[in-house]
Amino acid sequence: MALLKSKIGEIPEDAIILSETDALKHQMNIIKKWDKSSEVFALRYGPYILGAGALLCGAFFNNYFRRKFLLGHYGVLASYFPVCFVPGAASTILHSEVVLRKIVLMKFDECPICMEMRAVAVQASLGVLYPMVVAPIGCAALAVRFSTHDIPYVTERPKEVLNTFRKMFKQIHTKTLYMFIAQAFLASVVTYYEASNLINISKTISEQEENNQNHLMR
Repeated sequence: MALLKSKIGEIPEDAIILSETDALKHQMNIIKKWDKSSEVFALRYGPYILGAGALLCGAFFNNYFRRKFLLGHYGVLASYFPVCFVPGAASTILHSEVVLRKIVLMKFDECPICMEMRAVAVQASLGVLYPMVVAPIGCAALAVRFSTHDIPYVTERPKEVLNTFRKMFKQIHTKTLYMFIAQAFLASVVTYYEASNLINISKTISEQEENNQNHLMR
């Protein structure tokens, strides 16, 4: 059964009216059971691809600052979890809720570019901006705790701490820009293909139902 959005006065008498929750379950059930996985690949795996992208960027920043602060094997879980796994999971969940949900429910009341920009903002924030802030602060705190790097307390000598961070960031500012562009591009492409997948399978379902109706009328 194809999912269609209509005004109350335009709903056919034989139509089944679904709540938003039921409509979402109906659509996701179709996507999960779709025979050709290539036709629904973005809908099934898009959020996980974006989560992996955010995780990899977090890993880059975390590894870089761990090396700079000479952490070695100290505080591995304490730094990797908030810098890598948190943004990875958050990217997957937020994209599913604020972007993919609207696509699956066919809420195309806003322009496609606006939807892509929302996806880009979520991905760039969690994939680059979040780890770029959390990684140096977390690694600096571990360096102070385990005495692996001569860095003062920020409350005592804030200028020295900021200068230390500035010098470290200066060495990767070009890579950071490239990663920002890559995350934005990835979010844009995934969102485009998610919408494209849904439109294509909706057309296929509508054509199948129309053919079935024509066959019954003969």
